[in-house]
Amino acid sequence: MTVSTSTRCAIEKALIQTLGPSAIDHIVIREGLDHADEDALFLEVVMKRSDQPLTAHKSIDARVAVSDALLEISDARFPYMRFTHPDDVPVDDESPEPHSTHSH
Repeated sequence: MTVSTSTRCAIEKALIQTLGPSAIDHIVIREGLDHADEDALFLEVVMKRSDQPLTAHKSIDARVAVSDALLEISDARFPYMRFTHPDDVPVDDESPEPHSTHSH
C-alpha cells in the first residue's frame, strides 16, 4: 500500500519544523501492522552527517510533532520512528552469535 500524499506531507513538515531542514537526508515511510495487529506507520528518519548529535529532547519533540500532525489530518495510526545516521553500522539480526576461537 502506498502512503497518501497528505500523510507524507504532514510527517515531512513536522520533522523539518522540529529537526531543521538541514538535519534530514531523507525519510522512509512504510505502512504495516504493529505487534497488536493494528495499522501503524514505520518511519526511518535518515539524518545527515553532523557534528551535533540528535539529542533525546529533539527526538522526543520530533515524535510528538509527527503524532500531532497525523492527528490533525485524522490519521490515528501510531508512528514508530527510527533515526539512523551515516555512521551507523547496520546490524544483521539473523546472524549467529559470535563464537570465541580461543581454547580454554
